[in-house]
Amino acid sequence: MHDMSWPRFCRCLQAVLAAWMTLMASACGNGLFTLGRVDDGGSDGRASIDAADVVPPQTDGHVVDVVTPQTDGHVVDVAPPQTDGPVPVFDASIDQQVLPDSAADAIGPGASRTEIIDSPGGQVSLGNATLVVPRNAFAQPTTVTLTLISSDGTLAGYPGAIGPIFSVSKTDALGQPVTLQKPATFELNFTPADTSIPAARVALAYWDTQSNPNLWIAIVGSSYDPGSGVVTGSVFEFAGTRLFAPVESCLTGQTCPDPEACAGGACQ
Repeated sequence: MHDMSWPRFCRCLQAVLAAWMTLMASACGNGLFTLGRVDDGGSDGRASIDAADVVPPQTDGHVVDVVTPQTDGHVVDVAPPQTDGPVPVFDASIDQQVLPDSAADAIGPGASRTEIIDSPGGQVSLGNATLVVPRNAFAQPTTVTLTLISSDGTLAGYPGAIGPIFSVSKTDALGQPVTLQKPATFELNFTPADTSIPAARVALAYWDTQSNPNLWIAIVGSSYDPGSGVVTGSVFEFAGTRLFAPVESCLTGQTCPDPEACAGGACQ
């Protein structure tokens, strides 16, 4: 050291500094030492973490699922239809069985319709005939049955009818006759086969089984509307079953065509 000149000393010092800087640069490049990083105490000194690179942990514990959007336009997770449950059945038979008036009128002898009518009143219809029962005509639930006996009135033993013959019965739950406390109204839509009979002479009649011989009795006050084709008359109290039909009236003394005669206010 005493023998070294000053210039030589400076050159040695520069060489030492250069070597030291080279060593430091090499250490930084190899990750042995990095400015601004914190060592975690690992044995190799390389597991250091930069404070700027620390990512805060999730605080809600949920993992975010990245869902790839559908590109074909289909909906995902559409539940398949139930195959083991009951299948609803829609029964349209009721509506399909509703017939037009013309078909409903095309009934045959023996056809009947029954309704239970109480004190509020009601009606029973069969084909082109309807019996209308007013309020308080029955004091108890009553079974009222309307039956077609003849479609055109040509029934042996019942001469004089010029249209359909219907029967009306009214009984209680035990089948016993029920008293009609108010007159009901019988309506029948028909066209007389004999067009020569004036509309004013068409009347409703009932078959009287108490007379000898039995005959049709024209109901006073009954009438026929040629516009609607409906003959209307009152149904008074009767026992058991009673027949009703339209007749040619002779109530006001009109003559009847041969071979018929006027009896009970009807040509028969």
